Amino acid sequence: MTAGPVLVLGASGRVGRLLRGAWPAADLPPALFQSRSPGAGIGLTGPIGPGLLAALPGPPAAVLVLSGVTGGDEAALAENTRLALAGLDLGAAAAAPVVLLCSTAAVYAPGSADRPFRETDGMLPPGAYGRAKRAMEAAAADWAAAHPGGPAVLCLRLANVAGADMLGEAVRRARPEAPLRLDRLPGGGAPRRSYLSPMTLARAVCAIAAAPPRDGFGVVNLAEPGGETAMDALLAALAQQGHPVPWSWRDAAPGALASHALDLSRQADLWPGLATTGAGAAGLAADWLRAGGGCP
Repeated sequence: MTAGPVLVLGASGRVGRLLRGAWPAADLPPALFQSRSPGAGIGLTGPIGPGLLAALPGPPAAVLVLSGVTGGDEAALAENTRLALAGLDLGAAAAAPVVLLCSTAAVYAPGSADRPFRETDGMLPPGAYGRAKRAMEAAAADWAAAHPGGPAVLCLRLANVAGADMLGEAVRRARPEAPLRLDRLPGGGAPRRSYLSPMTLARAVCAIAAAPPRDGFGVVNLAEPGGETAMDALLAALAQQGHPVPWSWRDAAPGALASHALDLSRQADLWPGLATTGAGAAGLAADWLRAGGGCP
């Protein structure tokens, strides 16, 4: 049977807009992007549910669930679990071999480890968003246990997606009269984070679709190799590539998070040949700009 396209649910959000630009730029197998509302590159509209099945050209090679909520109170953030379960039900009904759920590095408690976070580390997220994603992962594990016939479920604990995180939003809002204000840590320099290029995310999804996991449920950190990237270095790289951003320093608040890094051992084991072009500030900036939807 010929594999169908990757089905991307909830593709109108920040990450979805970048992926719609990254997919053709990375010359990847076909994808079908879904959103509740029409838009550029959206091939399937309507809420996630049985009504989408009739519009599918056949079983998708994989389902990626981007649909989610990033802000609001605990009740609003609980929608992350409902949307994930709806994506899993749709994937099962569509006979997809694997459903990918977007989790977050925010499930790990800052300062709880003196090394990059591993998937086996305990999860004590201090923020409501991280707690909501932890609850989503637990619900997905229960769903997988109750559906031994598949699809496989893989939760992607995403690093900061370049162009789709809070820095990306601040870059797009920055103006000479209202420059971006970047935290300067007490020891000097800007916060450092594990980052993920939208191009690498798209390539990883296609790699998973080409060789779906056999385990019923799993989690994996997903980020660029090579360690963390400082936010001021990313701004400098954007400027060097023709997109200067007006910005200035401000003193970081007490207790500001200096570093948040992900261990990528499992990522390397799963996809040893995964092509990544976003390692380092220059690569991240180039991929951000190539993806188009995240241009400053």
